[in-house]
Amino acid sequence: MKSLNLFLTLVLFSASVLSQYKNISDKTPEQIAERRSDKLRKILNLDDYQYKQVYEILYNSVSAVKNLREKMKNSDTDKKVLRSEIRKIRTETYEKIKPVLKPEQLNKFEELREKKMEKAKERRNKRHRKF
Repeated sequence: MKSLNLFLTLVLFSASVLSQYKNISDKTPEQIAERRSDKLRKILNLDDYQYKQVYEILYNSVSAVKNLREKMKNSDTDKKVLRSEIRKIRTETYEKIKPVLKPEQLNKFEELREKKMEKAKERRNKRHRKF
């Protein structure tokens, strides 16, 4: 009986934790762009005009990536091609956001981007490490 209670508790806890982490593909491009724009507004202190511009850029980027993923899902295209195309879209997005920002915001944005890239590199290295 005690082990059954423990098992049920673990199952319920796992279900509640997993429900908190919805897959990003469940969100619309509008929701994703809004969340990212809000985060940048807070970190970079964007004014309303900058926020609107950044939102539009991010919305177009997210929509393009989502469309690309859908198109690639229905074809037998290599994952490396998909990654390359997504990387290209992200680079273009970065280049479009840069002129919208003031110099001090741009410095902070570049630092944020570098930290994000470093974390991604660490995750990649961790996945590919052999034990």
